[in-house]
Amino acid sequence: MRNRIITLAAATYLAMACWAMAGQPVVSHLIVTDVNPLAFSVAWVASEPSTCTVRLFDEQHRNLADVKTISESRQHRPAEDLGVMKVRVHGLRPDTNYLVQTVTTSKKDGKIIIYPEKPISVRTEKNAVPVSNSVFAQKIYHTNQMKGDGSLLIASVDGESYPVSGWVGAQPNPPSPWALVDLNNLYSARTHQNLEVRGGEKITVEVLGGVRGYSRFSGKVPHASQGSIIELSPPIVLKTSQ
Repeated sequence: MRNRIITLAAATYLAMACWAMAGQPVVSHLIVTDVNPLAFSVAWVASEPSTCTVRLFDEQHRNLADVKTISESRQHRPAEDLGVMKVRVHGLRPDTNYLVQTVTTSKKDGKIIIYPEKPISVRTEKNAVPVSNSVFAQKIYHTNQMKGDGSLLIASVDGESYPVSGWVGAQPNPPSPWALVDLNNLYSARTHQNLEVRGGEKITVEVLGGVRGYSRFSGKVPHASQGSIIELSPPIVLKTSQ
């Protein structure tokens, strides 16, 4: 069974804030995203402003210290200060199992949290094939007026092996508060090649806003023309409880 999501379901943002003030930062909403034959990403939420990286191991639990990683949170401000963490790992081998742990470093006191205690498994996809899916677009706000910059949109579609994600305002056109997710980057859980999305599949969307809040909803992928941009719902306003 795919082990891609570890969620502290009982932890509300109020509880996270209380624990953080007590000197115990909390990690929640850990999810593996954007897996392809050569790379994958890990996203999660920290309860306070933090920096992020990961620890990577092979199947024999040997540390792969020379693997290339990029903190996307550092590139998409104010994600770090909101506690929205995402790290890209690349330069990997296709169809290969890896073990990963997240590393969260508090900006307040430098405390390092390694989570989870037991690394989770990620398998890279076999190979890429051409598909012609739509691009999913969504407006995201953290209040009715304020754009949700630093928030991360994660989309899961029936039949995929891992979800795909996109940052608010990561592209100039359309600009913030839009987040775009390219459904061409989905891979099939059956073939581990790119998944053709035909319309009508169930799609589940999560928005990680860190201390600004969280949102989740489900719907059906519209029957749109290939290569088009689709919008699933009205603008999302983040909720401050889970």
